[in-house]
Amino acid sequence: MRFASYIITPNRGYFDPGEEVFRDHGVILRTIEDVSILTDGSFVALYEVSADVEDIHESMSQAGEKVIGYDTAGGEGTRRLQVHYYPSDAIRSLFDLHRSHATHLEYPLEFVRTDTSSLRISLLGPESELQDQITATREAIDVTIEQVSSYEPAASREFGTLTERQREVLQTAVEKGYYDVPRKVTYEDIAADLDCSAGAVGQHLRRIESELLTGVVPETGVEADADGAN
Repeated sequence: MRFASYIITPNRGYFDPGEEVFRDHGVILRTIEDVSILTDGSFVALYEVSADVEDIHESMSQAGEKVIGYDTAGGEGTRRLQVHYYPSDAIRSLFDLHRSHATHLEYPLEFVRTDTSSLRISLLGPESELQDQITATREAIDVTIEQVSSYEPAASREFGTLTERQREVLQTAVEKGYYDVPRKVTYEDIAADLDCSAGAVGQHLRRIESELLTGVVPETGVEADADGAN
């Protein structure tokens, strides 16, 4: 199994014209948490957005007949928005393309540039299927590859996103007892097994720890704790 992460950017700055309506009313799409395709061809999509509820209502009032219904929940700032709608041809073709390949789409999908609707896609699957899907996607839309790496089914997603060298360093550090209490080995001990310098081991571990902690700890966690303390 392989893991691939890439960014797709629509040529016109949106996958669906409704995204421009959102932008015009200050509704910022952050992530797509889930998408369900119903038997009548309509989609139910769950988004995380940054918006006031009044701006969401105003956007939806201009959506026309393509939106069947919607619901929103959450407090100020970040909200959940569920929309039942008929997708554009561009969105439908991308999902049809995905369903024609033996790959697994990992949610959430992240909007990395809200002004162009650039969306980060993460896939799991056999290498040949990933290559075929990315090639086919490139024929329809702009694709920027971020990462392609091996995937261990028993590993966490965060571990799977590390480079092969980073995983090797981390596994060696764990196996030798670097993270035991008390610590059993030093950078030098790990470096001896990996045929590299102690400085390189330290650099790798600091980057690994930064990446893993960023993926595990929510951005709002510290602020929430501080608010609670006050």
